[in-house]
Amino acid sequence: MVAGDVDLDGITIVQDIPTSTYLIDLNGGTIKDLAGNDLTPLTFTPPNTSNVKVNYPSLSMDFIADADGRYTLNGTAYNDLTAFLTAAGGSYTRPSAGTYFDSTGTLQTAASGIPRFDYDPTTLVARGILIEEQRTNSIRNSTMSGAAVGTLPTGWGTFINQGGGSIGISVVGTGVENGLNYVDIRTNGTTGTSTYIYIIPSNANHITAAVADNWNFSGYITRSAGSATGVASTSLTIYELNSSSGYTAAGTYSVSISASSLASQRKTALRTLTAAATAYVWPYIIVTFSNNTAIDVTYRIAGLQMEKGSAPTSYIPTTSAAVTRSADTLTIPTASWYNNSAGTAYLSAVKPVSRGVSSRFYSLYPSGSGEVSVINHSSAGSQIVLNVADSTGASVVGTSITGLNVGSIFKSAFAFNLNDFAASTNGGSITTDTSGSFPTMTTLRIGDSTTSNRSINSTIEKFRYYPSRVGDAQLQLLTQ
Repeated sequence: MVAGDVDLDGITIVQDIPTSTYLIDLNGGTIKDLAGNDLTPLTFTPPNTSNVKVNYPSLSMDFIADADGRYTLNGTAYNDLTAFLTAAGGSYTRPSAGTYFDSTGTLQTAASGIPRFDYDPTTLVARGILIEEQRTNSIRNSTMSGAAVGTLPTGWGTFINQGGGSIGISVVGTGVENGLNYVDIRTNGTTGTSTYIYIIPSNANHITAAVADNWNFSGYITRSAGSATGVASTSLTIYELNSSSGYTAAGTYSVSISASSLASQRKTALRTLTAAATAYVWPYIIVTFSNNTAIDVTYRIAGLQMEKGSAPTSYIPTTSAAVTRSADTLTIPTASWYNNSAGTAYLSAVKPVSRGVSSRFYSLYPSGSGEVSVINHSSAGSQIVLNVADSTGASVVGTSITGLNVGSIFKSAFAFNLNDFAASTNGGSITTDTSGSFPTMTTLRIGDSTTSNRSINSTIEKFRYYPSRVGDAQLQLLTQ
């Protein structure tokens, strides 16, 4: 067969009742044999499907199918989440705006109540629906408001320790890259000994804090001009200050700076506060230089964020005051699609940064209270754990997997019937249990839990529910 031998456009299969055969209508197209002759008539014999069981999900949510996902409910397809949730009686809420990266790697802002379908800004691969807890960016001007050539953003400052050298620091440009408002800060000259600079995006007493708090400082930082020659280190630093703005403790966290695209270079630092007298935290960027060296380097800085929490969340733009992004909540009642006697649930999602708590990828809830089926990210952050409990609340079956890198995809599924439970993750061995019954479920919750502080702060790719207990071999295949 060579190019041009097959020209198919809208083929259909039509049953010819008198002859009990199935004819293939090529809709004006042709199929030729090796001699160049048209093949006609074309017939089709349906395969024998007796004893073949095909499992279709009664609920399917594919958050990476296209720009806003594809969904099915009891065989009916929906091309957007809003229409699907209306049909299912579910809801999605977030009472504030929120940011995400689109398919071009550009930062976008979703209005209040609009779900965010996130993409990797480097690979441009779809990551699914973004579900996050409530967070506040305490840096008051992260959008570089007021910045111009020769002028720092409003509320920002710099400091130079010359150490016997002679270097300068200045704003040499502003603009937007990948949807991120940036400022270009150049430092150049000749260093002495112990020469360093501070880039300070916040006043010392703007961000209140207390001992044992977790604080995350993050930002997008690249080298936009010049070279790294003479640069000894670049670090994100978190100072702890007392009520008089005096030093109590600090943490300095080295980051690697390259000339890559801005959106691909988010740097983060986590500090658990240690000083009992701490009343404020003060974030800044510090750059140290080699001794007695000519230097000329320009840093492009965008999206600085200081948030209380053990891992960074999506960027929250600010202009003159701290801004809070509300939590995402996605819930679906089970009445129309869930089989209380037997079923199978499947999930694929992105492994997040550890939060120090056992956060939820999804939870199923019975009437009353308590989670029964959950996939969670362990508090240590090293495991993805699937745990299923029976109607008494006792754990009956589960699996876990370790060694996954942050940002990697995992797949997990469990199946249940009376006294018949099974689970598998990433194609791993099936774990089973032969004792227990499943309670009547009322609610599916995606990406978090009714328990506070359990949002996954990551993306969900797919969730499917089959209203039957699939076989163990098929269960394992689902997760490969």
